Amino acid sequence: MRFNSRGSIRKVIGYEVFALGLVLVHFLLVVGGLPKVYITADEPAYIAGGYALLKRGTEALGFLSQRGYPPLLAGLEALLLYVADPSIPVTRLDGWAANFDTFTESFASYVGHWEPVLFTARLPTIVLTILLGVVVYRWASSLWDPKAGLLALGALVFDPSLLGHGRLAHTDVGVVAIGTASLYVVWRWTRTPRWQSALAGGVLLGLTLLSKVSGLFWAVAAMIQLLVMLLHHRQSPHRTQYLLQALLLLGIGLGAVLGGDAFTWGAVRNSDVPVPAPAYWESALYLRDYTTEVFALGRRWYEHIWWYYPVAFLVKNPVLLIAGTIVGGVALIRRGGLPANTLWLF
Repeated sequence: MRFNSRGSIRKVIGYEVFALGLVLVHFLLVVGGLPKVYITADEPAYIAGGYALLKRGTEALGFLSQRGYPPLLAGLEALLLYVADPSIPVTRLDGWAANFDTFTESFASYVGHWEPVLFTARLPTIVLTILLGVVVYRWASSLWDPKAGLLALGALVFDPSLLGHGRLAHTDVGVVAIGTASLYVVWRWTRTPRWQSALAGGVLLGLTLLSKVSGLFWAVAAMIQLLVMLLHHRQSPHRTQYLLQALLLLGIGLGAVLGGDAFTWGAVRNSDVPVPAPAYWESALYLRDYTTEVFALGRRWYEHIWWYYPVAFLVKNPVLLIAGTIVGGVALIRRGGLPANTLWLF
């Protein structure tokens, strides 16, 4: 975090205390809304799939891929339920290993009362939501100053979409939190390359990939940062060391995916060629096919439509956030672009 020469220790502490207060407010808002949100449509599937994974191990990996679930967050969300009651006979429930939707219904009927289960299943998402706020504050403060950090944190804390999803046993907020943390660590490595940062970035990138298949987008963003940094330092006497650290970072991320899939090999649909971590790529194929059915502008679409995500962004985000993004972009253009320490961000 940077401070100008006139910044006093008292002011620094004040910013930190204010940020801590916003994080506390965020926690209270998320937790305070828990009793008002009954079980949502997808939560039983994540909990059932995660419990099956904890109960049956590698046997459940291919089963999870039927719904496009990598193992990490589903397993975390079912962990406390499994610790409290490891005796649910998943292999005897209807749909086991054959139909994930049927299995989820059978699991839900077996569990019966969801209130205590929901609280424990939602805890990992709540923790990761708070982590996201801390990372956003640190990153914005490093890029600009603590005032920018507080502004970014404030926008995050009161974002309606994040408040709604930050208390659910889903994977959306989890992958955003871990993915943002991974990009922050990679960005720090591009500024000051160290073996420790490469190791931490690789671990976080691997966890991002294991959180949700869309973690692949975070991996692409990380690789772009690494590539730009390596090209910028191609004449540096330390270029070999930087290259080895970048390869370590990517290697650990890939190794985490292979480890999360128990280092299995096998063919995926419509192919006879064996690949590493087949359940992971089956999940990716599932989500690719799943996105051909969307609801937008009052009707269902059964095709890929290029304008869906821009329209969804405009509809689902607060007007003030969109306006702030536009104003901030205009301000950057008028000031001549981004500050020098954002070079590796792109």
